[in-house]
Amino acid sequence: MALTGRTVALLLLGIAPLVALGDGSDAAYALLAGWILLVAVLVATDLALAASPRAVALERVLPARIRLDKTGESVLLMTNRGSRTLRGVVRDAWQPSAGASSTRDRVRIPAGERRAI
Repeated sequence: MALTGRTVALLLLGIAPLVALGDGSDAAYALLAGWILLVAVLVATDLALAASPRAVALERVLPARIRLDKTGESVLLMTNRGSRTLRGVVRDAWQPSAGASSTRDRVRIPAGERRAI
């Protein structure tokens, strides 16, 4: 789980009642506090339901050797050893001198399954 701009936008929506009701109103501050509490509960729920990154096993399959002027194929195997479905973005990054393109792939791996990227 990662905090994104959506969380910030959701928090900023709670400022509207403060502006609409006037900044001296106790009701506006109570509503704002309730809104912040609601967002905190939503973030905590999202965190509790997210798959653990510690439960992901990574394995790279490479050819034994590749000549400098030849191309090779690499496969990244991701295994979700956790009990929850993993949804995320994986960046398979190589050094620029390797000549591989840097790509980001969206993955969805159910518990106990493996995907090749």
